[in-house]
Amino acid sequence: MAEAMAIQVGLKWCIDYGYKEVEVESDSLVLINAINKHIGTPWQIAHLVEQIRELRQEGNFKFSYCYREANCTADLLANWSIYKTSTFFTEADTLPLKVRATLKNDRDQLVNFRIRTRKKFYDV
Repeated sequence: MAEAMAIQVGLKWCIDYGYKEVEVESDSLVLINAINKHIGTPWQIAHLVEQIRELRQEGNFKFSYCYREANCTADLLANWSIYKTSTFFTEADTLPLKVRATLKNDRDQLVNFRIRTRKKFYDV
């Protein structure tokens, strides 16, 4: 749901500021396929997908899938928006530190790794 909300808000912003040629990348294959009408839309995001499709008509917006590791900055921002709903960033220097770090890696064409910690299992 966070990704769909972020795309909707981002498209509105692009339209308001005159950006009509935009490629949107997301690591949510289900969302991208739903927007592109390759699959049925899950009911939880149906209203957002419909709004995104309507906004899509106002420009030349393309939607494509990318792996999470290639979409780390956007993924962090989408997750950030769940907890900080009133925050809107338009300048890179106002982003949270972790997001700025991944954005710098993107600019420098460096790889962003996703590191998972293992859960510890204890014998009882």
